[in-house]
Amino acid sequence: MGIFRKKTLAAGIGLALTSALLPAGAGAQTAQLEPRAEQGRQIYLEGTSPSGGKIEAVLSNGQTVVSGALFPCANCHGEDGKGRSEGGITAAEVTWHALTKPYVLKRPDRRARPPYRRDGQVTRAFTMGLDSGGKALNTVMPRYRMSREDALSLIAYLKVLGQTGVPGVTETSITLAVAADTEDEPATTASPSGPLLRYFSAVNDRGGIYGRRIKLTEFKFPSKHGSVGDHLSKFMEEARPLAFIVPSGSAHPDAVARELSRRNVPLLAAAAEGSPGNFEPGGPLFAVLPGLAEEARALARLGIELARRGSTQPVIASGRKAPWTDAGAAAAEEFEDAGGLEFSRLTLAPPKVKTTTRAGIALVLAPKELASQFIADIEKRHAGPVLLAPMRLAGGIAASGALPAKTRLLFSWPSLPSEINRAGGDILRHRTGSGTDPLSELRSRADLAAAAVMVEALRRAGRDLSRSTLIKALEGIYNYETGLVGRVTFDANRRLGRNGVHVLEFDPVSGRPIGGRWVKLEDDP
Repeated sequence: MGIFRKKTLAAGIGLALTSALLPAGAGAQTAQLEPRAEQGRQIYLEGTSPSGGKIEAVLSNGQTVVSGALFPCANCHGEDGKGRSEGGITAAEVTWHALTKPYVLKRPDRRARPPYRRDGQVTRAFTMGLDSGGKALNTVMPRYRMSREDALSLIAYLKVLGQTGVPGVTETSITLAVAADTEDEPATTASPSGPLLRYFSAVNDRGGIYGRRIKLTEFKFPSKHGSVGDHLSKFMEEARPLAFIVPSGSAHPDAVARELSRRNVPLLAAAAEGSPGNFEPGGPLFAVLPGLAEEARALARLGIELARRGSTQPVIASGRKAPWTDAGAAAAEEFEDAGGLEFSRLTLAPPKVKTTTRAGIALVLAPKELASQFIADIEKRHAGPVLLAPMRLAGGIAASGALPAKTRLLFSWPSLPSEINRAGGDILRHRTGSGTDPLSELRSRADLAAAAVMVEALRRAGRDLSRSTLIKALEGIYNYETGLVGRVTFDANRRLGRNGVHVLEFDPVSGRPIGGRWVKLEDDP
């Protein structure tokens, strides 16, 4: 039928399949793969050819052809080959064991097919979109074009996919990775890993998760040479963790997000650091607390309200480097969406900040030194400005003692100490060695809250644990009381556990915050 004409194969291994086909979730194999299977592994996980040849995905209408790298098999079938659900479509398990079961397989969608008895039948499935019984597969799954050699490599990998088990899971243990700050910084009780290690040790002392003990392995960022992505990729191959936990303030959040998203590895961060797009709906990345960009959005919402009430033009003053640029862009988007409100933007850059603005409301999103210079300058030009600042700046501004009596400082704070309950207080015993200033205290609470949410998700995922079942369990976390930072909710379209931040006002007389209100990030549906 001309399938291999010009050594090109129309193959479709990747996307959500509602009939039984290619598996998700091969993961890194602990045993050394044969060369052809190793080549097939690259095709399955990345959608690219080890030989440099072309792999293309033909989409459902037959007219749209894109690079296979946009739709690698693992995206829908998972690294473990167990399949995933997304948008109402369930991708089938495609391990060789599942494909060749010696009986008619009935799926939840009532489709049935006989076992795949020959390699050619599997080839026909991902080349022509026909299952083992000759029925058309769901058109959501692309049909791929690749060389005959690449197709044979892919078949070789499917035959060993899943044979070494789920990455990071054995009968007696679950391996989680924790992101450390730099490769040269040893783990100490003062590092984020120390409290997490003590917390998980307490979980293990109570029997672990269905009899499995949680093991932590530390990923240390390269401090001098080499790319973070390459370093992390090597780590994932060697350590094979089930999932990642990222403490507050961890380095290189964007590089970590890119690599783990590409591999569909679950990540639970204490806060949504890095680019705002890292925690997109449907992806494997979750965060307990909002990050800097989300704080900026909440402060912008409050700034809009104050500007309309006081008929004054606000200004967004942001640094010129990430993450401040991202935060400034997020705030500006809120102002633009509000409509009918004029505002201005300033980029603050060293060595000195000088401005001519007389804005009465200033949203300050810049490193501490630049922010202090800008504030000193704006206070000279406006009697009683309103300053809006994220939590990482608030302490430094307030502690400077230079705020005039008429200047109002409003600052965001994602979680208040009043949100700690008795159970949370018991958990906080694990943070010995952490800082005691308000910001350090909040970050240690967020780190331990991430650990608590991870344990809850592992329990909900059950004994049949995999990366895909863990992601599904995280999506099912609803109104979960952490005892540390308040209640957390995720779902299929929501990856931030807290839908807002507290905004407090600093009282220069008492030196303490007063008042406060909750500002939502997203309106209720």
